[in-house]
Amino acid sequence: MGGVGIWVLFVVLAMGLGSAAGRVDVKDSDQLKGETHTAAKIVEDAGIDEPASETVLIQAKDGSLTATDSEFRAAVTAVVQAVEGTARSRT
Repeated sequence: MGGVGIWVLFVVLAMGLGSAAGRVDVKDSDQLKGETHTAAKIVEDAGIDEPASETVLIQAKDGSLTATDSEFRAAVTAVVQAVEGTARSRT
């Protein structure tokens, strides 16, 4: 059996052992460090479920518009209306 055959055998064995071992779900708080970990642990221990969230960034491609320009405000309004049309939104 050549080097390639041994490598393929190793990969197959590693995948089989990995599948047999199963998986472990890691809590969100366990993935963090420092004060962020402490805060997440407090929220988790209190039983507070944090809903999924998303942030929308709106910017002018060429930088010619500012947040006070009417075209930019119209784009922001359109995005807010589109997001509010989804199942759950909070502005």
